[in-house]
Amino acid sequence: MDKEQALIQAFIRKPTTYTISVRNGSMLPNKIKKEISFTVKPPTAYVLGLCADVLGEVSDEVFLDKELDLKQVMKYQTQIAQVLSVLSYEKPDFPEWYVEFICKNVELVELQGIIQETAVKCNPSFFLNSFQIAKEQNPMMMMKRN
Repeated sequence: MDKEQALIQAFIRKPTTYTISVRNGSMLPNKIKKEISFTVKPPTAYVLGLCADVLGEVSDEVFLDKELDLKQVMKYQTQIAQVLSVLSYEKPDFPEWYVEFICKNVELVELQGIIQETAVKCNPSFFLNSFQIAKEQNPMMMMKRN
């Protein structure tokens, strides 16, 4: 394994902490803080399932595009903030102020970068392939096709 592959593996397997400067802290329970940190760990299957619930609100066309652009980030900013909140809190009942804080304090370009890095950390291709294989092999999922 070369240095580049080792670096990518370390990134995927280790938590990443994002520190967000407070520009608008009106939603925070404690207004003293100057910055808030969110740590995203490689997710468990449970956490990915929680994220899938949130992503159910996102149009299928977004998943077909190769790359997320700023127009899509703008349209789905709330859902992206919800996914980041679930990933950092690892429970569906994250504090109410997380999503509003992320939306009001993270620039769209930064949000796009964070969600793209997070997608790499989630390594969805492994889970997607596993689910596709399981679906094809599961006799309960086999339906007649017209």
